[in-house]
Amino acid sequence: MKACYCRLILALLVIVFAWWNVSWAAIALTVIGAILAIMALKYDTCCCKSKCEEKKE
Repeated sequence: MKACYCRLILALLVIVFAWWNVSWAAIALTVIGAILAIMALKYDTCCCKSKCEEKKE
């Protein structure tokens, strides 16, 4: 299984915004959570995969 770096980055952002005390952190967590939920339902592979790689396969 190949690593999916875009999901890793989103997961790390969740951790950062959970500990960072800014007024808009709750909004950022909601947006990131929604993106992760959509990715979980819609994509079987990594979202970072380039269009060129998809065409070669």
